[in-house]
Amino acid sequence: MNKRAFKGTGIDIYNEKLSNGLEVYLIPFPKKKSYYICYGTKYGSNNFDFILDGKEVHVPWGVAHFLEHKMFAQESGPEPFEYFNKSGTYSNASTGYKSTIYYCSGTSNFENNLNYLLDFVNSPYFTSENVENEKDIIVQEVNMINDNPSWIMEQEMNKMIYNNHNYRVPIGGTEETVRKITKEDLYLVYNNFYHPNNMILLVAGNFDVEEVLKLIKNNKSLNNKKYQEIPKYIDPKESREVSCKNKVLELDNITNNKVCYGWKLKLSDFDCTPVELDVYLTILFNVLFGNTSIFREKLLNEGIFTSFSEDRKYDSEYVNINFWSETDDYERVINEVNDYFNNYEITSDEVERYKKVAISNNVFNSDDEASVVSNIFNDIVDFSYFDYDIVDFIKKITISDILNIKKKINIDNSSIMIVKSKE
Repeated sequence: MNKRAFKGTGIDIYNEKLSNGLEVYLIPFPKKKSYYICYGTKYGSNNFDFILDGKEVHVPWGVAHFLEHKMFAQESGPEPFEYFNKSGTYSNASTGYKSTIYYCSGTSNFENNLNYLLDFVNSPYFTSENVENEKDIIVQEVNMINDNPSWIMEQEMNKMIYNNHNYRVPIGGTEETVRKITKEDLYLVYNNFYHPNNMILLVAGNFDVEEVLKLIKNNKSLNNKKYQEIPKYIDPKESREVSCKNKVLELDNITNNKVCYGWKLKLSDFDCTPVELDVYLTILFNVLFGNTSIFREKLLNEGIFTSFSEDRKYDSEYVNINFWSETDDYERVINEVNDYFNNYEITSDEVERYKKVAISNNVFNSDDEASVVSNIFNDIVDFSYFDYDIVDFIKKITISDILNIKKKINIDNSSIMIVKSKE
């Protein structure tokens, strides 16, 4: 088992790839009483088209989310929520665009819960009856989230940024596509993508590393799975330009008007890895638009907006950066963002200050089991690896690095979505 220090945080991460391809990450926290276990697959809602045995396969939208629901069905014995609840253990699952995770956290019954989590995820039980019975539940959930303003805005923004990418498709699918899903679809996806070679197991807490690794290797349901090649996902060709430049969206369930300003950047335009780019962008946007920035203070004091935030979404070729704001003065917010981006003179002191913030955030989050596990898992899914030396990288960043990244950002390739309340 490989041992590596997560530099600057004081924690060690143990990693081993098992013979069946499963990536195992063990993160001991000797002073903690709690633990967090995550078992995830690199299969999410985006992955509905793939190549199997030389042929293109297309499964209905929403299969990944449907599969997450049905993984909790058991042929015999207690179902997962019932099992975990008996020991006061919290458990749940989540489907994203590129992955699906199953997790539990608690302070007792650690070994049994680890074994059980592996067992239930490795032992699907789908029948025509239980699949059909689940459809009304999932359709109701899909319809509820489709009435959520935040979700509607995210989906509309995805459609404005992307021309063909599967980010355009809602995670849960639509009522029509959910109704089409069959038991055979679920087994097809499960048997090809819920394989150790496409999965990651992360365990954080107070435990003996060798004993936990032994427990994992001795798990029968895991041992029953041998290495197999994973089908190749079909990624639609995505063009550089945004799909739609401007849109006005009217919603009847919001109280405040909003605007989203999105940039679409090609990763190959930057001379760094996506992980490094993400750090550069974090520092750059904190300087320009962060909580203590002149930009934010000015526009809040003038009553131009009541909130302002930024988020990012990565795929294999692009990063989509969205700025969200609650405001009635859409044009002023967009113009101010552009003005500060183009004309604000960043200083070395500001870069150094936000480097310290970035380092502090890494150190702070490293004290929480769930945060460490989530960071490792998400980085592997988004960037294909976890950077153990990220703190050292941050320390070496200079103002020249930040300004160099800034020069390569084309803010003209952008989309503006105005969100108004229906009258």
